[in-house]
Amino acid sequence: MSSTRRSSFLAASAVALMTSGCVTIVIPELASATDAATSGDPEESTLETSTGGAWGEMTTSEIITATSSTSGTDDPVTTSDTMEDATTGATSYGTTDEPDICGNDELDEGEECDDGDKNGEHAACTPNCTVAKCGDGFTFMGSDDPAENEECDEGAENADDGVCTTNCELRAYAVFVTSMTVSGDLKSLDPDKMSGLDGADKFCQDRAEDVGIPYWPLFKAWLSDGVSSPADRFLAASADTSGRPFALLDGTVIADDWDDLTDGTLDHPINVTELYVENGGQGDGVVVGADLVWSNTAAIDAVSQPLGQSCDSWSNGSFNQSGRYGTTAANGEDDPENTEVESTWTYYNSLVCSSKLRLYCFEQPALNG
Repeated sequence: MSSTRRSSFLAASAVALMTSGCVTIVIPELASATDAATSGDPEESTLETSTGGAWGEMTTSEIITATSSTSGTDDPVTTSDTMEDATTGATSYGTTDEPDICGNDELDEGEECDDGDKNGEHAACTPNCTVAKCGDGFTFMGSDDPAENEECDEGAENADDGVCTTNCELRAYAVFVTSMTVSGDLKSLDPDKMSGLDGADKFCQDRAEDVGIPYWPLFKAWLSDGVSSPADRFLAASADTSGRPFALLDGTVIADDWDDLTDGTLDHPINVTELYVENGGQGDGVVVGADLVWSNTAAIDAVSQPLGQSCDSWSNGSFNQSGRYGTTAANGEDDPENTEVESTWTYYNSLVCSSKLRLYCFEQPALNG
C-alpha cells in the first residue's frame, strides 16, 4: 500500500471514530504524515480521503484539530490508551465511566442507600439515596411498626413550637376526610348510642384505627344535628387547647388555630383521606377531588344549622329527609395556586338523606393535650 493510500485509510478511520463520539486517538502513522508535512513534502501532507462532505481534502493536522474541537470543551482531549499495532489496525482506546445514578438499585459511591424504584419520599431510602431520618424533609412511613414512622417532616422548618416538632411529631391537630361514604342514617353506625352524632364519631374513630393511626387517639366528626355542633362538641374549641393549628395527614395546614378554622374560610381543602397513613401517601383514594361531605355546620363559629337539615338528627337515611353538606373542592379552578376554601367547605347545599357522602374527622386533645 502506498504511503498516500495508507495515510488516507488511517485518516478516514480516525474521522469515523471522531464522529462516533470517541475521544481523539494519537495515531503514529498520522503523526509521521504530519511530520512529513512540516518537512515540505506535499505528497505526504495531503490526505485524499473518500469521506467528502465537511471534511473534504484536509491535512493531517487539520483533521486532528477538527476532530478535537468536537469535544465541546476547551480542555485537551486525551485517552488512556493508544493504538497497539498500527500495521494490523487493532485499536484500543479509553472509555469514560457513566456517572453514579441514584435510583439504579446499586450502592454507588456517595450514596447511603439505593433501593431502585422503591426509593421514595416515605420510604426507608429517600429519592436522594440517603437513609430516611427526621429532619431530611421526607416523612418516613415505611416501617411495619407505626411507632417508628414519622408523623411529619418539614426539614429545616421543624421546630418544637411549629407544626412539626424536631422529633418529627405533628404538633397540629390531625384532620382527614373519610375514604368511605355513608347515608344520613349515622345513628345506625353505633346502635348502642343515643344519637347520630355518636355514630358519626365512631365512624371517624374506626377509620383512624383501621389504618393504624397510633398517635392520635380520639377523633370526632365535623357534624351538627341542630342542637349540638363542633363549637360545643370539640375539645379543641376550648380556651386551653384552641391555639394549635389544624393540618391534613400530610402536614398541610388548613387553619392556624380554632379561630382561624371558624372564621369562614380554610387555607386548604380537607381532601386527604385516612388512607394516606395506610398507603404511605401513595395510591388511589389518598387525595380526593371535588366531593361532598355531610356537615350541617356553619363556616363561621362552627355552630349548628336548623334541625331540618340534619336527616332527622342523622338517624334517617330516606328520600323524604334532607341534610346539609359541604365540599372538598378548593376555590376557582382557573387558579391552581389558590388553595383557599370559602364557606362552601362545610355549608354548601342540601341532599336527600339516602345519598352517600363522606365525613370530616378531627383529632381531639382528650389524651394528648
